[in-house]
Formats: sequence, structure tokens, C-alpha cells
Amino acid sequence: MTANRGQSENIMYYAALSYTALKNYTASNELLQTCIDLATSKSLDGYFSGKSVNYEGLQQYKTAIAQLDTAYYLSRKPLRQYSIGRIYDLHLHNKPLATKYYKRYLQLSTPDNPTAPEIYKYLKSYIEK
Repeated sequence: MTANRGQSENIMYYAALSYTALKNYTASNELLQTCIDLATSKSLDGYFSGKSVNYEGLQQYKTAIAQLDTAYYLSRKPLRQYSIGRIYDLHLHNKPLATKYYKRYLQLSTPDNPTAPEIYKYLKSYIEK
């Protein structure tokens, strides 16, 4: 069964449990990692970020923030922290929380980050005010 590497997560999961019972932890971990890889999608971050845009459009800002928080948890992309701060800043008018998330973005990002150097510069000046 495992020699053919059937792409069924359930089969691999139970095979991994069998390896654990046999105390072959390395083989079990390899199968469990394969199960994790099959169960997770590299696109999840984008899906949650897309939902946050929709919730922001619906003016459901706390729900939008929750979606961005999940996206950040999945991808660890610093831009998600900036987006959370932006919602607190622009829509909820909560400067202390906005600043908290902006600072997290600055900690996680670098000035030479090619994805958003303008945001980095803007936030540096925002925080210094």
C-alpha cells in the first residue's frame, strides 16, 4: 500500500499510525508530513486574504482582520500585519492597535524588501510621528 504511494491522505495517515505502533517513528513522520503536504495548499493565504477584502468591502472589519490573521498564520507574510494595521487605522480609527501591527510589519520586513519598499518607508515615518 505505502510502496505504491497511493495519494489518499487517509490511507497514508493510517499507515503512519501503523508505523508508530511498530515504533518506526521516522517512517511514520515521513508519511505524516506527506499527509500534511497533501492537506494544505500554498494558496490558502491568498484565499483568506481575498476573503478579508470582501469583508472589508462589507464593512465587517473585525471579520476582515480575523481573515488576515489566519492568512498571516499560514504564510508568515509581513504584509498581512500591515493590512491589519491599515484596517485599524483607516476604518476602526484605533491608532494604538494600528501602530502595534505597523511595528510588527517593520520588525518582520526589511527596507530592501522588493515587495513593498514604499510601505516600509511610509510606516517608518508614521511610527516616528
